[in-house]
Amino acid sequence: MKKYLLLTLISFCCIYIVSAQQNAQYSQFMFNKLAINPAYAGSNQSASIVAMYRSQWIGVEGAPTTQLLTAHTPLPNGRAALGLSIINDFIGPTNNFNLHLNYAYRVPLAKGNFAMGIQGIFQRYLINQDKAKTLLPDDQLFAEAQNSRMVGNTGVGFYYEGPTAYAGISVNQIIPTDISLLSDEVANNNIESIAEPHFYLMGGKLVTLSSVLRLKPAFLFKYARNAPIDFEGHISFIFYDQFIAGLSLRQGGSSMKGGIESVDLIAQMLISDQLRIGAAYDITLSEITPFNSGTIEILLSYSLERKKRLYNSKLRHPRFF
Repeated sequence: MKKYLLLTLISFCCIYIVSAQQNAQYSQFMFNKLAINPAYAGSNQSASIVAMYRSQWIGVEGAPTTQLLTAHTPLPNGRAALGLSIINDFIGPTNNFNLHLNYAYRVPLAKGNFAMGIQGIFQRYLINQDKAKTLLPDDQLFAEAQNSRMVGNTGVGFYYEGPTAYAGISVNQIIPTDISLLSDEVANNNIESIAEPHFYLMGGKLVTLSSVLRLKPAFLFKYARNAPIDFEGHISFIFYDQFIAGLSLRQGGSSMKGGIESVDLIAQMLISDQLRIGAAYDITLSEITPFNSGTIEILLSYSLERKKRLYNSKLRHPRFF
């Protein structure tokens, strides 16, 4: 079953038009917003770095693994910011490497800040043909495929942050681009793989219940053409402003059990105002449940100490956003 899953996945990625979410997903999306929305750059009011590793569907040969590194910092004028995202995604013998260069500009409002962002995207799609297995022994189409393809793209985003809430909307890969690894002589409208635009809508709010306990609900909508709408709902309990325990439901990637794809357990510790470490474990509830042992994700983030407020920030708890 595992081999058939991998072969089917490779076949769709390399030959036919892709009809699914193509970008990597993250269980700890609420602390990894720059990978989703370029307008988030500079929101921490200081230089910040996030590193993440994700291993999906443990036990399935060729299952996705993702390595991510993001960095962003406000510029001296306080309103403009720069950001960088490096995403290295593996599925079977295929590798999707993304480099995002982000620019954001913030506009102070009476109760918070509104930011606009744009990104330049450089993508490299690669297949290790030595590790690939085709359904047909002498697949001529696969023999005609290139080893890799480099393409460029762009994205935009908008982000609002208030005293205890945030919201954002963004689109990644605005320009539909051929990533089939087929030469122009072979590729046509019927045989190609397209990098489709991905739309994101996110939000969250911080609720103070007592002097030792806060509640933080968050959500993320994801949509790509010909793919089901993906929704992730999350709730975190924050103890003593230091320990975080959360639960998420991911819906959209399964036709079983009401469409719920996974239940995600999240735990984080704020070692200081600057340093955070987190982990997530996804319990799979989709059709692939019998063949894997879940998904793990590790996150580490660090922010330089904020020496002063660089712009009109009304955010009372930036460490949680």
